[in-house]
Amino acid sequence: FQAEDGIRDLVRSRGLGDVYKRQRKVCDPGDFMELIQLWIFATDYFGKNIQDLKQGQIDARNNPKPQSENGFDGQLNACMNHNSLNRLNEINIPAFIVVGENDIFTPLAFSLTLNEKISNSKILRIPKTGHACHWENLELFNSETTKFLQEN
Repeated sequence: FQAEDGIRDLVRSRGLGDVYKRQRKVCDPGDFMELIQLWIFATDYFGKNIQDLKQGQIDARNNPKPQSENGFDGQLNACMNHNSLNRLNEINIPAFIVVGENDIFTPLAFSLTLNEKISNSKILRIPKTGHACHWENLELFNSETTKFLQEN
């Protein structure tokens, strides 16, 4: 718990949320998409799927209805400021926590804390993946999610 607060405080103190907000305002949407991709995908995935990721950048540039600045800022603020760790013990249904072991966006320690504080939880740690672990190893994600849902 203290480690997670320390990480969150470090992120706030370095102003990463403000950096994202500034970059989104000044960057071409495709360039901003590339910045996000660098944060959410593990290195191996990025290298093997560069063409798909470049297409995502093109799609972001050509999106006729991008997320509004207000919507993006609100979503980022919620991620940076919401803290419900003291209420996790109130969850009384099965919970499936999926995390990429190389996630730099929401580090593994966050998911381990969720798993520890939610009594009826199961954690799936997907090796060599980042924040978008469900895309990076779709087969494992789908099979384990299906198994969890069938058991619960």
